[in-house]
Amino acid sequence: MATHWRAKQTVRSNPLRAEQAHRTPRPLRVLLGEDQSGLRSLIRSTLMRDGYEVQEAEDGPTTLRALVAGLLEEQPRELDLLIADVRMPGFPSLELLARLRRENWFTPVIFITSSEDTALHAEAARLGAACVPDKPFELADLWARMRMVLSPA
Repeated sequence: MATHWRAKQTVRSNPLRAEQAHRTPRPLRVLLGEDQSGLRSLIRSTLMRDGYEVQEAEDGPTTLRALVAGLLEEQPRELDLLIADVRMPGFPSLELLARLRRENWFTPVIFITSSEDTALHAEAARLGAACVPDKPFELADLWARMRMVLSPA
C-alpha cells in the first residue's frame, strides 16, 4: 500500500498560541472531519488515547459550524489541527480551506482523500495543507505527519 505525501507548505504559526502553550498546559485540540464513520471513529479513538481533545464532524457544514462555534465561545477554544476528508458531503474541504485562508486563519490542516488526483493534491498544497495522504493509509504515517505539523518551529 503506497502512501503519497505531499511537501509541507510553510504556514505562519500563531505566536499567541505558542506563548499560551508555555503558560497553560492543555491537550492539543483536533477537529476531525470525515464522512466515513468507521475511519472517523478509529482516528478519534486513537487520538483520544494519545491525549488529544477531539471534536468530530461528519460533513462539510458540520465541520464549518464546529470551527465557528469554537471561536464564538465565551472563552474561545483555539484549534491546533484540522484533519478533514477532502470530499465530504455538503461543503468541499478545499473550499472551506480557501475561505479560511482568505480570513488569515492559519491553523495547520491535514487532508485525507481517496483520490490520487494530482490536481486535487496540487490545489490542497497551494492552499497550505500540510499534507494529503491517500486512503488507505497507515495510522502510524498519519501520526508521524501530525507530530511534524504540530511540533514547535
